[in-house]
Amino acid sequence: MAQGCLDKAETNFKKCLEYSPNNIVAHKNLALTLSKMKDYQNASKLYKKILSKQPYDITSINNMAHCAAALKRYNDAIKYCNIGLAIDPINSDLLINKGCCMYKIGDYKNALECLKEAEKRVKDDIVLLNNKALCYIAINEYDKALNIFDFILQKKRLDDIMINKGFCLFKKGLYKEALDIL
Repeated sequence: MAQGCLDKAETNFKKCLEYSPNNIVAHKNLALTLSKMKDYQNASKLYKKILSKQPYDITSINNMAHCAAALKRYNDAIKYCNIGLAIDPINSDLLINKGCCMYKIGDYKNALECLKEAEKRVKDDIVLLNNKALCYIAINEYDKALNIFDFILQKKRLDDIMINKGFCLFKKGLYKEALDIL
């Protein structure tokens, strides 16, 4: 969405809240708009307010987790993912988000478990597959990572995936192949 549209949406939702401060839908839309504007700090504040009124709202829980992850508060993000997964244990978005955050804090084994569980429900998700491959690199299972990167690249050529594949080849000691990619 273009920045101008986001700015206009933000203004309109704030006006709506001036007239109807308890309008939960306006709060959710404003929080989502702020997230899209990458104003994760203010979006988080709104999601906390929303969750104080609707503690079982999976979408708001997941969005709160995304905001926390974007702010590099990975343990907080994992906490929100766990809250959401207690309500909906097979929610693939929460599983992917939790797996990505666990990877970021270095818990590769549990990250892989989350990502594998999500993969049962969501096929060919590039974020999921890339993070799964990065976990395999972290635990020195380079061939598994390379297979995943090759699978992704068969579908779509992405610079980030090429860079990660090159990194994997380098870690495996295949320097010429890594340089050819990079």
